[in-house]
Amino acid sequence: MKAARRLRKVDDAMLRAYTTEAGKLEFAAAAERIVFAGVLAKSAKAFEDLHNYSLEAAYSERNLEFDTCAADGKDEAGWAMCNGHWYNRLIILYRHHLDLPHHATYWYEKAVAVEVNGKRLHPWPNEYHIGLDFWPGLRSQPWWEADDRPALAPFLEERYATIKAEFLQLRKHPEYSRHWPQDNYYLTSEGDWSKLDIFQGGHWQKVCKAMPKTCKLLKSRPEVAGPPPAGPLARGRPQPNGAAFFRLRPGSRLKPHTGPANYRVYCHLGLVVPAGPRLRVGPGEPREWREGEALCFDDSYVHEAWHDGTED
Repeated sequence: MKAARRLRKVDDAMLRAYTTEAGKLEFAAAAERIVFAGVLAKSAKAFEDLHNYSLEAAYSERNLEFDTCAADGKDEAGWAMCNGHWYNRLIILYRHHLDLPHHATYWYEKAVAVEVNGKRLHPWPNEYHIGLDFWPGLRSQPWWEADDRPALAPFLEERYATIKAEFLQLRKHPEYSRHWPQDNYYLTSEGDWSKLDIFQGGHWQKVCKAMPKTCKLLKSRPEVAGPPPAGPLARGRPQPNGAAFFRLRPGSRLKPHTGPANYRVYCHLGLVVPAGPRLRVGPGEPREWREGEALCFDDSYVHEAWHDGTED
């Protein structure tokens, strides 16, 4: 594509401009290093948006090679998250997009070998469990089933009829019947994965006015309304709790990706589930959502979803 070729030329010219005859990078001022790092990081993101995964991988490698995460003075936690992001992307790119599993293993082994003050920076147990905000020592399993499921799962299932009834009415509401915001557009390679927040950022959303029974039920649950987990978190900034409706349109596909934190479990209660949607978490076989059942999983595992059916 023309855009990819032009971007590559600009980046290569910039790299030559800052490389000495000895093959080392040299900047006249700190600001130049910050600009250089920003361009490399944004180039990798641009190639991801263009679905040019081979060039995204090349630029992700460049970001690690030149340690662009250190350019703008991030603190230790910020640098660790940034550094982990590039390793995370390379593992996913080589295994899931470029079909080069040996390269994925190489970058996984590089990642888990990184140490700071004698401590592993990325204590990932395997190539599929590579969330960035990783709390060592917790149970590592992609699916949480039967008695392992959080107490929230049977709570939702027992109240499925109430929640679905309000949801169906919500779909007729003039404000919520059509457009739902796209949830992280970069996650979709095709179609639409949209989200309607119920509880987000510590706040109950205005949609609760249209579904008071559901919100009352959720407000009674500490897993939703309570504070995020406390403890010696790897990056020191816990991920907030939340609740939302999600919609996967026919023909849509969510690219393989990871959520940030391994100290939380996602539970999806199926409300309207036609034939076609699938969810894969970790290396196993994909599973189906079922109406009235809560499917619980650790989203810090690599996971992907798709909808081969014809109905929302």
